[in-house]
Amino acid sequence: MKGLQVRAEVGHIETTVTVADLVEEVRRLRPAEELMVSGERLYDDGDFEAAAREFGCRFHTDYRRVIEADDIDAVIVAVPPSLHSEIVTHAARAGRPVLLEKPAAIDLATGRAMRQELERHPVPVM
Repeated sequence: MKGLQVRAEVGHIETTVTVADLVEEVRRLRPAEELMVSGERLYDDGDFEAAAREFGCRFHTDYRRVIEADDIDAVIVAVPPSLHSEIVTHAARAGRPVLLEKPAAIDLATGRAMRQELERHPVPVM
């Protein structure tokens, strides 16, 4: 008997520094999951968009567009910890499960505020 296979559409939110980083990340993750890639535009806008198109992904400069996309089931948050709280809060309010890099928060107060938000809008967070 084959194992259960579940397909989930995952949005990957990160601050990509170069197009080469974006391409490497997409190559590593595809074809296991479909990605919608969000990154800071630190280089020429067209470079990131062209790289995303090459791999059949969508590119956005605003993480909120990734979280709010109708076809996204969950988000991976791979940004500096100082940005975690804002993104996790938005994802929780949208009902999106989150895979979060550690540390989850930059200090205890931020961690507690994020936990309170997750108690109001419970979603799985790993």
